[in-house]
Amino acid sequence: MRVSASPTKEIQVKKYKCGLIKPCPANYFAFKICSGAANVVGPTMCFEDRMIMSPVKNNVGRGLNIALVNGTTGAVLGQKAFDMYSGDVMHLVKFLKEIPGGALVLVASYDD
Repeated sequence: MRVSASPTKEIQVKKYKCGLIKPCPANYFAFKICSGAANVVGPTMCFEDRMIMSPVKNNVGRGLNIALVNGTTGAVLGQKAFDMYSGDVMHLVKFLKEIPGGALVLVASYDD
């Protein structure tokens, strides 16, 4: 990506995994989570430079969007959206109780 600093000079901006402006330290995972904007722009989740949830992938929904990732390997274990406005909260409770040990829980909200 190039950004103009002046009409005659351009600055090179280097992007790292998930579009971050700084690299992650060794033995750390890179991730970026963006919650949705009202009911217009859906949430996105990037993990280790791979988009795991987004409107383009058609795997997000109103409410809480949750992705589970293995905390050791970085493998995506699953993802699900829970409607907190008109959905049954017990589905979320059941999902949370079944999270395996060592899993990373990534959460973004949308239209709630």
